[in-house]
Amino acid sequence: MKKILEKLNMDKTINLIKDYASFLLLMASFLGGVKQFITLCFYSPSLLQYFSFSQVLIDGISILIKSIIFLLAISIGIITYLFTSQILRTISIITSSICTLFFLTLTIFPADNPMAHLIFQNLFIISVGVLFGLVYNIGNVSKKRFLFISCFYGLFVIISDHQQADDIINIEKHNVDVAKKYPKAKLLYSNDTYLFYGIPKDPKKEIINIGLLLPPPKEKFVLCNFYIEKKDVLFKETK
Repeated sequence: MKKILEKLNMDKTINLIKDYASFLLLMASFLGGVKQFITLCFYSPSLLQYFSFSQVLIDGISILIKSIIFLLAISIGIITYLFTSQILRTISIITSSICTLFFLTLTIFPADNPMAHLIFQNLFIISVGVLFGLVYNIGNVSKKRFLFISCFYGLFVIISDHQQADDIINIEKHNVDVAKKYPKAKLLYSNDTYLFYGIPKDPKKEIINIGLLLPPPKEKFVLCNFYIEKKDVLFKETK
């Protein structure tokens, strides 16, 4: 009888894990699809025809991990606010505000390598989360509104980042080849299937890609056409 009960409990646990795993995979795929959809639309709705379904899970898992980090940071901020003195709260708010601005700057400007960028981005996410948690009980913002604003801002920060890696020789070599045909071409985004280059319509202007889905200042706004290639070309070059 004991063995039967143990087996039933084991089966329930396995089914629970399967259900949650399916839900997490579905959520990851949804978030990854949203990220790619927003990114392509940000540059041009016409690029949606190059949407890659095989990319969504990869992006989604990354978003889920960063979202968990963000929510944990909010919890740390709330706990710090509830269980510390007024002086420590003030110091914590000032410190997290400075860290947020500092790591935002490091996130926007290209880092020496992708790992450094990833670290700066996560430190920025943590700083923002802690700051949101610290100001949780300040003002007349309701809990539901606070939760909505926190989640919306956190997802925006996480989803909007799409800096292109500069340590893959195949891509760097191909960028040079594209630049020979289109001197002003700039790699804006890539999924697992396509490379998306922007080419300014005005040859006197230059595209600035900061790797975040933020519109540039009016004086730096550039209308552009797009040049798209399949990533297969990267591997043909190495043969």
